[in-house]
Amino acid sequence: MTTDTSTRIMREAEALFAEKGYAATSIRDIIAAADANLGAVHYHFGSKEELFLCILKNRLQQLNEDRCRRLNSARQGRSGRLAARSVVDAFLLPIIDLHRTTGDSRQLAAILGRTFSESPELKHKVFDVFFRETCDAFLNAFSEAMPQLDRTEIYWRFHFMLGAMIGALTAQDRLAMISGGHCTSDKIDEMIPRLVQFVTAGIET
Repeated sequence: MTTDTSTRIMREAEALFAEKGYAATSIRDIIAAADANLGAVHYHFGSKEELFLCILKNRLQQLNEDRCRRLNSARQGRSGRLAARSVVDAFLLPIIDLHRTTGDSRQLAAILGRTFSESPELKHKVFDVFFRETCDAFLNAFSEAMPQLDRTEIYWRFHFMLGAMIGALTAQDRLAMISGGHCTSDKIDEMIPRLVQFVTAGIET
């Protein structure tokens, strides 16, 4: 099987996981959409779970690296205490770069949202493999930026930030419905800075 086959399988599987969720997407669905055979999936990925994790690694590795790079730059460039706004910037602004690179950061957000709400057998593995290290780095950064808050409050505020991010990325039709079509959230590079401003206000309250 060629590299083109594995790329096609990943592309079609990603779209299906975003639309239907991990549990509801079968290998048969994937091979039908990718015009491939069962052997191709097993040859390149081994199993549905390994294919799913490969897709996430392909998307999240660069995102996490960009987040940590921005956070390190904020630390190095500060005069005085690290600002909460700088930490929020470092966490959220890389989504714009991801969207420009992949063309659809919302698809990744949909996959993650479904995984953490619908797939108990996978969510802990996904978190441990792809998020724990980065989350710990940002939780520590928020504690550094807001030493007046105890760790429990930091956890809650970080949790609310994640909820706002996932909600803004996945419910893309909601803003148009609320505003009667006056506003849309289809332009990520316009939406994310607004989200940064909103989240920062909540984080710092």
